[in-house]
Amino acid sequence: MKIGDKVRFRRDAAHRDTLGPMADQIGTVIAVGEADGAETLVVSYGDNGPLEAGTPAAEFEIADDDDAEPA
Repeated sequence: MKIGDKVRFRRDAAHRDTLGPMADQIGTVIAVGEADGAETLVVSYGDNGPLEAGTPAAEFEIADDDDAEPA
């Protein structure tokens, strides 16, 4: 994934249960990094602010439909 991509948490994401309503929102990738050999993302959800740095990219999918609500 790259900066500017619209993403949302995958339905089977490990952290999904801890996010509450934000889990279904579409966010924008604002930074891409790497930790322990895995790609990580920082995702902005508008007024809700970004997620903590280091969220595994594998937890996200590209938001290519209208199933989720925009932030």
